Amino acid sequence: MSRGRPGAPQSIVNPNELLSQEDILQEDWCLLELGNHLREPITVLHWLAQRRLIRNSLHCNQCNQPFGLNAYQDATDGYRWYCKSCKLRRSVRDDSFFAHSRLPLKQLICYAYCWSRNMAQNDILHEARMNNASKTLAAWGVHCRDICEMGIEENPSMINNLNKDGTPVFSAFICCVVHHYRL
Repeated sequence: MSRGRPGAPQSIVNPNELLSQEDILQEDWCLLELGNHLREPITVLHWLAQRRLIRNSLHCNQCNQPFGLNAYQDATDGYRWYCKSCKLRRSVRDDSFFAHSRLPLKQLICYAYCWSRNMAQNDILHEARMNNASKTLAAWGVHCRDICEMGIEENPSMINNLNKDGTPVFSAFICCVVHHYRL
């Protein structure tokens, strides 16, 4: 007979909900649809975990137990991984494309989408609500470009064809990120 509260979930989404790289390549998002999937912190985590952009689950190297996903008000993302056995905490964005940023995941996803659509910087600042963050915007632009370049070097088949100026046309920005940060 179980007592007390149920334990924290050990994954963000059910493992059979994880998308394959082929499924991700077939996705065709617009900003309006994307916004509908990013309304609450947990739905942001679901969206990212399904696309393997953050870890769906985490195992503790110290005690060999699975981490639980706990709601945590003080975390930028509203959740964190917590090992009940050894009390270790980890950010949901550790070891991901988003690991070194303090901006909310919702803003970063919006930024990455707008960047991948080649929007003007002022439009990206507006859409991602990154007011007065031009240095952050520039740094994220470099980060996105670097990740795409690494993805292309590792997997040249991501290039559909070349533009008139000889620059590559990408299948999808997110595919580069998934390929590089495959979790």
